[in-house]
Amino acid sequence: MDGNNMNNEYTYAADSVYDAAPAPAGNGLAIAALICGIAGIICCPCGIVSVVAIILGAMGKKKCANTGMAQWGLILGIVGVVLFVIAVIVFAILIAAGLISGM
Repeated sequence: MDGNNMNNEYTYAADSVYDAAPAPAGNGLAIAALICGIAGIICCPCGIVSVVAIILGAMGKKKCANTGMAQWGLILGIVGVVLFVIAVIVFAILIAAGLISGM
């Protein structure tokens, strides 16, 4: 042999001793709370999705205290529930006044 080891038997690099830093774990509960909060206000007037946003937002805040998404999911969930309650009250008043015929 000529000193240059060209048969690739031992030319691979050694495994790294240092591993890459782990990516920070995302808060899936906070993301779900934010999505449910937005959906509860925009496209789901039944109020159930807003209640889910409140629950997920509270759980997300307990899991990771410094996330704004969980806070906004909680806020949007509360706003969605309040809007739903107001809509039910207005609808009940309109039925009682005879302006809308009940089903």
